[in-house]
Amino acid sequence: MVFDPSVTKILAGDSTVMPFINNIEFGAKIHTDDCKRAIVFFTQDFDFSHRNFCYVRFMDRNGDFPWFQISVAGNMDGCLTGSLEQISEESESERIAFFCKLQGFLNELPIYDVPNLFAIRMTDYRSLSVNEGRDLADQAMQNAFEVVKGVLRGSDVVAFGGEDTIFAYLLGIKDDMILCDRASSIISSLRIAWGEYSENLKEVVSIGISTVANNDNLNISELYAKAAAALDAATKRHKNTYALFSDKIKDEEQFVG
Repeated sequence: MVFDPSVTKILAGDSTVMPFINNIEFGAKIHTDDCKRAIVFFTQDFDFSHRNFCYVRFMDRNGDFPWFQISVAGNMDGCLTGSLEQISEESESERIAFFCKLQGFLNELPIYDVPNLFAIRMTDYRSLSVNEGRDLADQAMQNAFEVVKGVLRGSDVVAFGGEDTIFAYLLGIKDDMILCDRASSIISSLRIAWGEYSENLKEVVSIGISTVANNDNLNISELYAKAAAALDAATKRHKNTYALFSDKIKDEEQFVG
């Protein structure tokens, strides 16, 4: 993966990703506290169906570290194209914290600690953002994040995965029915919470669940890929539902009755 000239100009570093990563703290002049987040961001498997965002602090000419939003997309040549925009720390601090929460999970937790992964997409987010404004949509997402944490156990880990997606890592659950019950509870709670911000309750949330089947030696990347496939299957049904990918994808109806 290489950087498009537009990105190289922005980052003032190497034209390929790995040399840039290896010299990120000094060459790119990124704040020490943000280097790890930037590394995780630039080494991920990008979903180029939409733009990808990261928030980091770059050193300016005065030696200060103002916040910047990095926006990255891709093209058929394997190049990363993007833009860099300085943002107001005062007005955007909550949004920065909101989108940067715990981005490094998938690279840090061993598979035996994370046998189950929920990918929760608020399918009404983009419509709400267009119709009512980005600030209200982000506020609704922050509330959704707290709702998911409230439904799950204290030992479960919840993190943002993008502007409209929340990840939940459920530890120690080996029964698919329990996972489905958790998903149903999340959906019910999110529909109620989302109703405070939007009148569209027909298609609020979709959940993709991936789990380790039969003690398979599954790595984190595969667990994430299975969650993404299950999420796509649930989203295509165009209603508030979930799908689970263990040995194969099963939808909600297969767990009811």
